[in-house]
Amino acid sequence: MYTTTLSRYGVARSIFVSLLVLFGFSAAEAATIVVPAGGNIQAAINAAQFGDTIILQAGATYETPADFQAYTLPNKGSGSSYITITSSAPAPPNGTRVTLAHRASMPKLVVKKGSTFFEALAGAHHYRLSNLWFTNKQGGTTTQLLGINGEDITHPDPRDPQVNWPNNIIVDHCFFNPVEWDMYPEANLCSSVNVAVGLVGINVTIRDSMMKGFGALYGSGVGADQPNCGTIAQDGESVIMVAPPGPILIDNNQ
Repeated sequence: MYTTTLSRYGVARSIFVSLLVLFGFSAAEAATIVVPAGGNIQAAINAAQFGDTIILQAGATYETPADFQAYTLPNKGSGSSYITITSSAPAPPNGTRVTLAHRASMPKLVVKKGSTFFEALAGAHHYRLSNLWFTNKQGGTTTQLLGINGEDITHPDPRDPQVNWPNNIIVDHCFFNPVEWDMYPEANLCSSVNVAVGLVGINVTIRDSMMKGFGALYGSGVGADQPNCGTIAQDGESVIMVAPPGPILIDNNQ
């Protein structure tokens, strides 16, 4: 069996896998794909097979490819083992909600402007996003940090159970915040993002995560701690659900 498990092949193997990711190639039956800081996340996702793990480096920063462009989670066909995207550092045990202290062990995933970081496309299934920090760039306003690409669900009525919904997706031990919350911890009265997670579908689980700084006036950057930082009231949600068939489990988040 041909694998890319780093513990078996050591540093040289890690470099080889990283080069595969950087240049968009994949290894047959790869088990672990390492994406170094600055590496090509989309190439890793495209190369991954069911059951594989994509490792992002703890403490490293990864940005979306361009303004209004997210990394996409595509439908990879038949399979029932999860493709996991996670940190090089281990997540806390299941049932343990992450805190601010855990963020140092997470890769920082930054939305430039106008998109989510990951978008689940129509029919995407069996993805797990674990131990990741989602935020946005200063001045880069957006609606959601993690979501579903509604434009790819082309159906007259999105409530219809025949819609090709994303399904079997797990989000666990993740930290979400607009950049203003880091500028003014626990004191941002303005936010450039109003929703942490807009990921809806069938058999979706969001657990053990923390969402901070949402639900504020629309505004961004310096002065977001001042009462006059914005004049437009916006809805703010940690998790937003519209009309998916579900079930959706939201458990042990703050």
